Amino acid sequence: MDSNRMMLEFLGDQTLLDVHTAIQELTEDGLWTGGNSGLLLIEDTFYTTGEVDYATPIINWLKEDPSRTTYLGLAEKLETKPMESVELKELQWSLNTRYLHMHHGHIESSLFLTDICQAPKHPLPYPIIHDIWTPTYPAVLCEGCKQRSATLVTPATCKETDGAAQICQSCHDTLFGDQESKAIDIHIFKQQQDLTPLGNADGPL
Repeated sequence: MDSNRMMLEFLGDQTLLDVHTAIQELTEDGLWTGGNSGLLLIEDTFYTTGEVDYATPIINWLKEDPSRTTYLGLAEKLETKPMESVELKELQWSLNTRYLHMHHGHIESSLFLTDICQAPKHPLPYPIIHDIWTPTYPAVLCEGCKQRSATLVTPATCKETDGAAQICQSCHDTLFGDQESKAIDIHIFKQQQDLTPLGNADGPL
């Protein structure tokens, strides 16, 4: 698992613009606004979209020193094509080879092709998200019952848990009853969700 990894599945007749748009939309937050410009470098070709020209500055930088092209293993003459004009099935992909993707000026990511297979007869809406930034930390068990996932953490000054402790919602309710959370300063543990199965709150997981 890797918190910086995202796995997507596309159809062969989708374009590189679909890939770019999916990556950009899944990485956007409130600080990034406007524009759909970006770049993909795949097998000695720059694929671009939007009003911002990402390719020309890079090509000019490579021309300043020919040894840069050699060091990076690129062809002497690099092509530039619009993303929307190229379907994925038309590309000469290499499995497990790093390809460059850029957007929002300086946001870079590595793009890898990991598998090619036939689509089902009645395909689902694509792209399909298989994995999006899986948390790298494992599920932590409650220090009280040792059965449920810890969803809350108590402060170091907590008398009921004799210091800081990671506990589940059920143990919290047992220990603190009707006490107000603000008074005892309890926080959500690493944004963890309560994964206790419904209808089996008191039994083992």
